[in-house]
Amino acid sequence: MIILIDKSTRVSLVLSSLLKEYEGVMVLHSPVSKESLESVIENFKGKITQVPPRRSAVSRKPRTRKIVSLEVTGFSRKKVYFRVVCEAGTYIRKLCHDIGVALGSGAHLQDLRRTRIGNFHISEAVSLQEFEKSKTPERYLVPVESVLEKAGIEKLVIKEGVIKKIKNGTPLDYSDVLTKFSARPERFVCIYDTNNGVVALGKTREKSGGKKVVLIERVLL
Repeated sequence: MIILIDKSTRVSLVLSSLLKEYEGVMVLHSPVSKESLESVIENFKGKITQVPPRRSAVSRKPRTRKIVSLEVTGFSRKKVYFRVVCEAGTYIRKLCHDIGVALGSGAHLQDLRRTRIGNFHISEAVSLQEFEKSKTPERYLVPVESVLEKAGIEKLVIKEGVIKKIKNGTPLDYSDVLTKFSARPERFVCIYDTNNGVVALGKTREKSGGKKVVLIERVLL
């Protein structure tokens, strides 16, 4: 889990959209062969459609999510150990249920552990117990600029005087930046000012005629 404090909470919309990696244990309700399991799992890679479970906090309408990778790391009669990399908002519990339905055996999720968010791996994490016992907990704090860079968000450096447009929420175009932006439409970018560091988050938008602009999503000043 990535914990944000103070003004850095404004970048949560970027971090929450990053790919997630999980390791889990799925229990089959009746035995199946490993060959059958792996054959069915192939059908759950790529774009899939899920209906959120009844106990979810969102509307129970079909939604499309992407399974980047799904592999069986261990198999023992009714227990399936797996690793999955998926788009944010994917319900792993529902994924296991749907795999069980496709197998004809039924299945449920027994255990789940998130191991990666984007480029942030669990090996870099610190436990709450370790954090509480530390005499210098501030050493675990990471500057928001470093977080955005590690998240792989494209960096745009604005020209002098453009900061006024940022504060007013006015969209930016090529004439406002010192660096060319190559992000595809609807991608997040972090906007830097040479004097103030990161000042805002934006999202690219392509208008008629192929012109690209950057809409201001969050002001961090």
